Amino acid sequence: MKKIMIIGIVIMAAISVLIFGFLIGSGFVKFNIPFFSERTRLEVEGVIRYSETKENCWYISGFNVASNDKCGPEYRCNVPTSYEPLNLPAALKEPGIRAKFKLEVQRGVATTCQVGPVVKILDYQIVKQ
Repeated sequence: MKKIMIIGIVIMAAISVLIFGFLIGSGFVKFNIPFFSERTRLEVEGVIRYSETKENCWYISGFNVASNDKCGPEYRCNVPTSYEPLNLPAALKEPGIRAKFKLEVQRGVATTCQVGPVVKILDYQIVKQ
């Protein structure tokens, strides 16, 4: 009797996994979890800053002016935010430089600076002050 119960439980678990996998694969069930989400691209206008409290921590202090119409609770448009670039060019490593940036949020990346979402700079244009 115990063997039949165990076999029944295993079969039900396998069927549940198959159904759940089908629903996710078909797009019927969607998760709003960063691991499953596509990479968010942002257009930001901001100023380069250097953290006085942490060593070698450069960041962009600015506004997300557009994000491909994906302004959600995590990355709202027109709200001041700090972004931590992984690939800040040497030409921008001076506090106070104002620029327009095209950024891509890097999910699942952590740094010791922890000043904001970690981003990769795709393109930038220095704004004359």
